Amino acid sequence: MYSVMREPRSARAATPPVKELPARPLAQATPLPPVLPKPLAIQPEPAAVTPAPPTAPTPAPPQPEPAALVPEATPPEPAPESPPAATVARKINLNKATQAELELLPRVGPATAKAILAYRALNGPFRSVRDLDKVKGIGPKTMERLVPLVTVE
Repeated sequence: MYSVMREPRSARAATPPVKELPARPLAQATPLPPVLPKPLAIQPEPAAVTPAPPTAPTPAPPQPEPAALVPEATPPEPAPESPPAATVARKINLNKATQAELELLPRVGPATAKAILAYRALNGPFRSVRDLDKVKGIGPKTMERLVPLVTVE
């Protein structure tokens, strides 16, 4: 254990004495103005409200002519789940496809395309489309979308 050696009190620098301010006599003190509450504003009581006399019903505004009517807008078509970057015109052969061709498939980006190519390089050609399930990064939903778009020859 280490100990810290201090200088004796006598060797330390003495602090200078605190100067005291001269006392002011109370007669010279400036008195504060008294704080008075703000007066409350008195509002007059509301007068009794008398109902307005009944009036004759107003005529309905004129109806527009049928030619002036705006045709009803057709509801917009529902948007597709995910817009594909490019459409696949033919089935893609998993055993011959390049990375760019694989990236045309839905839910297949650069990382998944590289994983498919790496699996093909390590294990040889795909024997069936269902072998895609063995590729890391391809789950059941992706398989559902890929099966109709790919082939093995």
